Amino acid sequence: MKGLLFIIGCPRSGKTTTQDILASSGRFAWISNIQDSYPHFGFISVLNRKYDIPLFGLKAYSKKRRTDLTAPIQGNDFWKNNLPSFEVKRFDEAVPLKERDPPGLKTGKNLSDKNKERTRKVVKDICKWQGKEHLLSEYALWSRMNFLSEVFPDSKFLHVIRDGRAVAHDYRKMIERGIYPEKKEMNWWIKGWSKHWKEEFEEKYGSLLTFCAFQWKFVIKMIREDSKNIPDHSYKEVKYRDVVEKPQKTFRSILDFYGIEYNERINRYLNSKDLDNMNHLWKSELEKSQKDKLNRITQKGEYEELLDLSE
Repeated sequence: MKGLLFIIGCPRSGKTTTQDILASSGRFAWISNIQDSYPHFGFISVLNRKYDIPLFGLKAYSKKRRTDLTAPIQGNDFWKNNLPSFEVKRFDEAVPLKERDPPGLKTGKNLSDKNKERTRKVVKDICKWQGKEHLLSEYALWSRMNFLSEVFPDSKFLHVIRDGRAVAHDYRKMIERGIYPEKKEMNWWIKGWSKHWKEEFEEKYGSLLTFCAFQWKFVIKMIREDSKNIPDHSYKEVKYRDVVEKPQKTFRSILDFYGIEYNERINRYLNSKDLDNMNHLWKSELEKSQKDKLNRITQKGEYEELLDLSE
């Protein structure tokens, strides 16, 4: 095994699409649905080798569904089982809260050497059984870059950023459907925000939609602050809009950052897919007052440049 590439960012930012396209290159091993269910047994990953079969493999990958046993997924259960401090139990009031830290975030110092070595072995086994030299993985919310670098010093991190107004709209939908638990955790998450953001949210906003907009800013701020703890060459930002509108140029840049060559498999996979920029839905599906609030929250400071204001 030579290295790991982690795709990170706020929920609903396009991380899954980015991982899906990168995995099509055939250069990365990944955490699959079945691997997530059996996190300590790397040999299960041998099933992914079907995607390397000439002629059949890329076609099978193009037709896969996200529920397929061998499909690449976020893999939170895999990391939580192998690295117990990857995510602590929510609502743990014993965890000290600081304005610049997300609730519950720990560092690699919370891991024993034995635990680190065991996790490295499992990841190495996954790469071996999949016949790859690199591992690709995705996760959301907490930064964890400093944490994971303690375990895998050569890791690189790709931060996918999507227009915060589109994220807030999509994020709220997922919460209301019960797919994400943030609705009952709002107050707990807000504890990690800065005092200014807490006061602004409570005095002017207070809705689930606007909570999601602040969460988008919070995750970006958290990741950017944590990026200062790792080498500059280990961190890269990419816009969701570029992922779906300029995929070839964008993925050449991503793979160049990681240190491997772009290949024709990605082109063939992209030709089999229709990549739509979904950033426009919030404009047609929200009321004017809701859109105005999202604009006021997101069009500030460093966050404004991350929006698609040209449309």
